Amino acid sequence: MQRTLLWVLLGIGCISLSSARLIGSLVVTTETPQEDTKNAAPTIATSPQIYQMRVDTNVSNRYAVTLVTSKVRNIGDAAQEATFSVVTPDQAFISGFTMEIDGKKYKAYVQEKEEARETYDRAVESGFAAAHVAASARDSNRFTVSVNIQPASKATFYLTYEELLVRKDEKYEIVLNIHPGEPVKDLLVQVNIDESRPLKFVKTPSLRSGNELLKNNPNLDPEAEITNLNETSAVVRFNPDIAKQRILAESLGGKEKNGLSGQFIVQYDVARDPEGGEEDEVAEWLRRWTANPMGSARVGSNPILVVLFDLNNHLFLAYAFCFLKKCSFCSWKLKGWKTPVLVSGGHFVHFFSPENLTPLKKQVIFVLDTSGSMSGVRITQLKEAMDSILDELKPEDVFSIVEFNSLVKVWDVSTIRVSYMEGEDPYIYSDRDTTTPATQVLPPSFPATESNIINAKEVVKQLDANGGTDIQSALKIGLNIETSNAIKIHQPIIVFLTDGEPTVGESNTERIVSSITALNTLKVPIFSLSFGDGADREFLKKLSLKNQGFSRHIYEAADAYIQLQDFYKQISSPLLSNVTFRYTDQASNVTKSNFPILFGGGELFTTGILRDPSIVPPAVEAWGVNGPIQLQPKVFQVSGNLERLWAYLTVRQLLEQREVAEDKTGPTQEALRWALALKYSFVTDVSSLVVVKPNDTATVDTVDAAESFSPSFKHRTAFAAFSPMRNFRPAIVPTAAVSYSSHFGFPILFSQPARDFLRPAASPIQPSSLHTFIPDQHSVFTTSPPSLSKIPWLGTVRNTNGTITVGSDAYSLDYDPSVTPYSCQNSLNKANGTCLQLMNCEQIYPQLTDFDTFKKYFCKLDTAAGVCCPDSPFP
Repeated sequence: MQRTLLWVLLGIGCISLSSARLIGSLVVTTETPQEDTKNAAPTIATSPQIYQMRVDTNVSNRYAVTLVTSKVRNIGDAAQEATFSVVTPDQAFISGFTMEIDGKKYKAYVQEKEEARETYDRAVESGFAAAHVAASARDSNRFTVSVNIQPASKATFYLTYEELLVRKDEKYEIVLNIHPGEPVKDLLVQVNIDESRPLKFVKTPSLRSGNELLKNNPNLDPEAEITNLNETSAVVRFNPDIAKQRILAESLGGKEKNGLSGQFIVQYDVARDPEGGEEDEVAEWLRRWTANPMGSARVGSNPILVVLFDLNNHLFLAYAFCFLKKCSFCSWKLKGWKTPVLVSGGHFVHFFSPENLTPLKKQVIFVLDTSGSMSGVRITQLKEAMDSILDELKPEDVFSIVEFNSLVKVWDVSTIRVSYMEGEDPYIYSDRDTTTPATQVLPPSFPATESNIINAKEVVKQLDANGGTDIQSALKIGLNIETSNAIKIHQPIIVFLTDGEPTVGESNTERIVSSITALNTLKVPIFSLSFGDGADREFLKKLSLKNQGFSRHIYEAADAYIQLQDFYKQISSPLLSNVTFRYTDQASNVTKSNFPILFGGGELFTTGILRDPSIVPPAVEAWGVNGPIQLQPKVFQVSGNLERLWAYLTVRQLLEQREVAEDKTGPTQEALRWALALKYSFVTDVSSLVVVKPNDTATVDTVDAAESFSPSFKHRTAFAAFSPMRNFRPAIVPTAAVSYSSHFGFPILFSQPARDFLRPAASPIQPSSLHTFIPDQHSVFTTSPPSLSKIPWLGTVRNTNGTITVGSDAYSLDYDPSVTPYSCQNSLNKANGTCLQLMNCEQIYPQLTDFDTFKKYFCKLDTAAGVCCPDSPFP
């Protein structure tokens, strides 16, 4: 098995060791390098004790904000290193971190990157120390802080992260990872749900290990307390005592002394009216008109035909056609189906999850890797999963089975034989002369009849793992099956599974993505599954993002076949295709508004800014089982902070665009740099977390994780971006080592319990490290705030003490993390904005041509000079 290393270099500021500035480093790796073991410090017998841990999650309109609080005390006679480690969901953004040590608080803030390469060139010559950490949950990230605590002293850590809950299998799921590493006397998890719609249900299934999908186990029942406050709100409390924690720890496969190590889950859904909306006045008009189509049906003084034509001429024709045909689709449309739009504070979010719809007929093309690396357990698990998946096909569906290794084979399900084959087998695992069909015919997809399903299972039994991996040819043939298929009424879907990288034919993954995307003129969704650690996940993610699909990782474990089944269930029931949210000109900064498919049990959503909250977005258009439809939204005024939801989704989608962008310094990167992540304090691939000690500020910036270098082993820590562990979020903290790294990729390699973190670095940082610069794989360290040199006239008005005078008062230009931004109305073009310190609004610099112009946009932040920074980061 390929050895995998995860390296993270981190900055350390000084609290009590010295009044001078100290910057050192910590390297996080899955195994200690041989060259560093000679400096390893002895393991300290007594670890600091966690005496209280709380996890508080507040959910409003599907947006979850979680605060993790951990209180630690040093009960030993010597200074000890305590580690605060939190596993966060893969799609969550960390948005706040504070340490409190001996009554003093050190709050983090987010800053963008600058001059990373130059700093790296200085830094790589410096030494570093090593420590070992472990991951304990799939599809997650880990944030870790190590800090020295004096004898009889205490430390408190506060970490906040945010995420938009995604509906799957007809429910929302809040996953809270609990890994204190020891039994905790005071352990409390509380989830507060406050939705705009009535709650359909709230439940807490069995605890999970985080590494395997298991059925509900009565021994892992959290016995959580669920209190329904009203029809839209509920509180869930999980408060196990030490005895219960030990029982749960053992049931999860751990040791009692290590405490609870697993996932606490809260599941819920909101009630939806039949077909997803409410009946309205137009529906009443339609019913009366269809009862007497030759009459002049009216509601009040409104004639039905005028109203319908005013709404949309083709909408009237669709209703008329539906009535004449007397189809079942007509009754659905006559229900006046509406989709809920939530509006608050000038922002809106549009949730779209219709129910009781007849699924689209689908064409599923399975493109399955049967190369040599799939042999053994993998091919067995694939066969088990396919046996179950084939049973999920509906009689009206059609399907094809394409297997590929060095050769690409298309099976004729009706005869249980290969009817089409392409490629050459350089490994000579098979006799091409005897296996090549005498007549090469690319078969169409086969109806999912009972007999064909039985035959398909026989095909799956015959799959044999050998040879290389010709990915490009396999996908091209899969697309050719779709375009040659005689049945055009089915929604095509390609399910592509591989466990490796291309080794036969085209091996350049960028060229494969480009050629397949160009060939996919009909925009067939490609859903990619990476199986095991050998698959190139970044390649598969990009392939799917560019082809209307998404990728998932199948972890190599005993439950791999269950993972495959669960993935297929998510895409097995397409309800609508080409779903488009259309808005008026009053809506701006709208996130993604066109979606290729809506699957049953799922939900689509888009969000944006409304210049006039009274304006109702006009319609949602889609294609259903009986043709085109148009759905009218209904607006609800709600409480809650929709602005943060909008910001989260905007940044998340921009990062996805960045994944597939050829030039990562282009518009997507620029938009992020325009302070979205800075204003909302989201830690992302292009921003960094910084902890400030009074009078001693250190910043960490990030460089592009996609840049390609070939550093030596010692310097490889600076470029972990080449592995799937790329979601690192660096930080500098006083007397602390901080890491935030993705554990999406290697759950099997990181199996140690969280207790293993509570140990000192192998080589403690010494005061001799003063003024040393050490970068991580995307980080640089500086000792000053962003430069104001881009405002040349500033030097002529700056006072000798570094302030500027506006009116009769002097305001500081130095960075002050304690100030609080607020809304202002004197931004560019007299638009609304946010009052930020001058160095945090670089986009306004070109407008500040002189001091008088600056004063037009000036706003005060206590004693700091601020400007009214534009809220809209996009032109």
